[in-house]
Amino acid sequence: MPEPMPPSTLVGQLRAGTAVLVVGAGLGAPPWRELLARLTAELAAGHHVEVIALDGAAGDTAAERAEHALTAWLEALREARAGAGVAPAQPRSRPAGGPGVSADAGASADAGASADAGASADAGAPACAADAAEVQGLVTRLGEAGEGGDAARAALDRVEAQARDASDWALVIEIVMGRIEHAGDGPERARRLRELAGIYEVELGDLRRAFAAIITACHLAPGDDEVAGAAERIATVTASWAELVREASALAAEVRDPGLASRWWTRVGGWCATRLGYPDGAIEGYEAAVAADAGAVTALEALVALHAQAGRAGDRRRAIERLAAAVDRDPDNLATALGLAEVLVAEARAADGTAEAAARWLDVDRRYRAILARHMAAIPDGRRAEIWARLGAAARVLGDPEAAEASFRRVLERAPLHDAALQGLVELAELRGDWRGVAERKRAQLDALAELPDSAAQRAKLHEQIGDLWSGPLGDAGAAIAAYLHGLALAPGARGLLHKLLEAFTAQRQWRRALEMLERLAAHEPSPVLRARFHYAAGAIARDELDDSALAIDKLTAALDDAPLTANAFDALDDLLTARDDWRQLARAYRRQLKRLGDAAPQATLVELWTRLGDICLDHLGDTEAATAAYQVAAELAPDDAARHDQLAELHLAAGDAQRGDAIAALQRLLAGAPERVELYKALAGLYVAEHALDKAWCVAQVLVLLGAASEDERRLYARYRPARWKPAQRRITDELWHAAIIHPAEDRHVGAIFASALGALAATTAQPVTAFGVKPEARADLERDPRPVSRMIKHVTGVLAIDPAPMVWLGDGGAGLRIAHTFGLGAERQRLVPSLLVGAPQLARTSERALAFEVGKRMAYLRPERFVALAVATLPRLEALFAAALAAGGQGGGHPGGHPGGHPGDPRDDVPQLAAALRAQVPGPLLDRIGELSAGLARRAGGGLVAGWRAATDLTANRAGFIVANDLEAAAHGIATEGATLSGLGAKERLLDLLGYAASERYFAVRRHLGQHVHDGGAP
Repeated sequence: MPEPMPPSTLVGQLRAGTAVLVVGAGLGAPPWRELLARLTAELAAGHHVEVIALDGAAGDTAAERAEHALTAWLEALREARAGAGVAPAQPRSRPAGGPGVSADAGASADAGASADAGASADAGAPACAADAAEVQGLVTRLGEAGEGGDAARAALDRVEAQARDASDWALVIEIVMGRIEHAGDGPERARRLRELAGIYEVELGDLRRAFAAIITACHLAPGDDEVAGAAERIATVTASWAELVREASALAAEVRDPGLASRWWTRVGGWCATRLGYPDGAIEGYEAAVAADAGAVTALEALVALHAQAGRAGDRRRAIERLAAAVDRDPDNLATALGLAEVLVAEARAADGTAEAAARWLDVDRRYRAILARHMAAIPDGRRAEIWARLGAAARVLGDPEAAEASFRRVLERAPLHDAALQGLVELAELRGDWRGVAERKRAQLDALAELPDSAAQRAKLHEQIGDLWSGPLGDAGAAIAAYLHGLALAPGARGLLHKLLEAFTAQRQWRRALEMLERLAAHEPSPVLRARFHYAAGAIARDELDDSALAIDKLTAALDDAPLTANAFDALDDLLTARDDWRQLARAYRRQLKRLGDAAPQATLVELWTRLGDICLDHLGDTEAATAAYQVAAELAPDDAARHDQLAELHLAAGDAQRGDAIAALQRLLAGAPERVELYKALAGLYVAEHALDKAWCVAQVLVLLGAASEDERRLYARYRPARWKPAQRRITDELWHAAIIHPAEDRHVGAIFASALGALAATTAQPVTAFGVKPEARADLERDPRPVSRMIKHVTGVLAIDPAPMVWLGDGGAGLRIAHTFGLGAERQRLVPSLLVGAPQLARTSERALAFEVGKRMAYLRPERFVALAVATLPRLEALFAAALAAGGQGGGHPGGHPGGHPGDPRDDVPQLAAALRAQVPGPLLDRIGELSAGLARRAGGGLVAGWRAATDLTANRAGFIVANDLEAAAHGIATEGATLSGLGAKERLLDLLGYAASERYFAVRRHLGQHVHDGGAP
């Protein structure tokens, strides 16, 4: 059921001082809610509203809900506006069935119910003088002939007028219904029903009953267009289109007059097409209209359009043929003839470019010429001009340019502003190659458009087209520029015109005017990148053609302001300012460009800009402070660029005492990357002496002495503070110090942490009983009681390096060197992994504490948990497999290191899935989660030498640990030079250079101070 619509007149009646609100089951619908809100506002002004709630049939819960909602609304109104006169009347019932709509029934069945409802609706209105009995008596006398009937009609007219004045619509409806009863079944009855529908619609807002009454009127007077229009209007308000189509279809089938039936079927087709969106129903309706009347031109035209929309070419063509036949049957009907011609024009235009085009336009030509021949005098000038324009278009397609031109000229005789005719003449001139004629026609179009309001854009376009003619085939640049300028005056922001003028002025070498066009293009361009291109082009013209460097600088600066990365713009600006020797402005330009780019610019670009700024400040402005600051930023952006750090260090050194600290920092950065550069040590030695940093100066002197590059003063410094004998460290190394100042930068801490987290499970895969290494239980050393130097050194290093658990130490005559063995404990510790340190005969006999300290310190550095696995696992492939397994167990990585399968049978990488499963079973969940967190960024690098690089770096870290414990560079250097193959795979020279750089570093100085090894004025520690 359509949603009830609120009567639009109700609020207007409120303003008049009284109104009736009829509320049914539609109270909760949005339109009613909106109406109630408006009524609330009106009531605030003190108007009186009487509300009638209409119940439905028994059990109509929708009506009950409406009554409850209405009651709540009234209570709210009473609270909001005390004293507002809102008095609901007693509800009345309406019939369970709907109103009758058939012609036989008339409106009597519905009239009684409607009158009853209307009387109820108006119960609170002022009563008129006549009562119901009197009215009924007058109605009864309407059927009398003669003076009695006339007197009754006159009396009813007076009573009805009084009732209307008093807004007593119940009485009005009763009177109208009485008239309907005595009106018969003809037009008079239909007229009275239309009157009744109007009362329901306008006065009471009961659109449903209004619709029922008007449908009954349609059946009674199918030829009354006003009744049909009223039905369409009410259907629009109530959205009752399906019901209207159903009733109209039934009516059309009942009507005996073919013409009248055709009109109703045409209406049905139109409503299906436009209101219901039902094209198949529309086609059925229109076909029924044509079946009733073969001359139903409107229906045939609609069929053509519908078949065209559906893409049914054959049906469309047949509909056109039927339409033509209908027109030919009534050749004197100008309207239908013109309608057919319009259809044929649409057909011809759709066929343009196809083989059928000529035939279609020939049909158009014949139809229009026939129309002119028969109806010339009846056709207004405007319509006649349009016909000649269509004939001209047809002649063009049919290959008769002379006839086409004659037709277009006849159009212009009657309509000088006719755009299609003017354009047609232009196109004909173009076909002839008569470019001057084309220009003249376009100027004629301009003259015609000048008379029209709001034609500036069209005229600007015509000026542009005329300019194109002069620029192109007519070859007159001056005339082209003049035309473009006329267009630009009409459309100042037209980019096409601005571009064409730019090209024309450039071709004519009118550079100042070209600059003006570029400026205007930039002003109208919203894109910064495109705007920058215009500014750059202007700068290039100013530089290359006008030799105006100041203007060029301004334009290039504007380009960079819009788009800092505009190609070549900054280089051009640099060249211009350099050529002018304007170094201060050039420095400002560099700073401005750096500010424009911000930190998001490519690093290489920023490095280049900061370096160049430093060069300008140093070489041309003599501002070493600004140059140093610029070089500092460049060096930070490119930390691996030794040349920039060298340059920065030189500046710091040249600055003297004020920048001594900066110079030291710069030299330290250089030394970290190039420990072989003796001059760096020399420079550092002098700076530390100047800083009175005795321990640091001594450490650097130690390196220079070892390199054979020390001066006499440096040798004396070294000799004076070198301890005569080895002195043990006074404190142990903390984890913080180990990670901050000892671990080699290449030793990836995440890898070490992963190995440490899975140490127990990983070590279990390679651990053996100590007896597997050929030692006897009685060979175990008691570090607390054994007086031998090696035992005492092992005990000392265990404490200094914070080794926990302490290793089992086995002393024996066999074997060479110190070895770490991956073993289980003894006795109660047999289920626990306790590493063993196997001491060979050479170490037992060794008495040099410094040499012994380096060797023991280096070897025992591997007993720290994050690197123990590096020695416990014999080969690199096996170590990589274990690492891949740890990643897989933690939820990262696949089955093989780096995702690569094993290369041959027995490849350790083939064991990764089994190892990962074992780790999951043995490693506690929190540790696995930790491994997953640590490995999140490492899985992609696992096969790219990550583990190999970490393993090599552990050896360099071990060298540092041995050196720290020995506290003597000479002993450490000797140990490195004489040891065999190491885990790093590096040569002795590379390993020694790495240690030399560390021995002169701030990190090493911090370790010495922590361990109490530093020297001071009182002598060696």
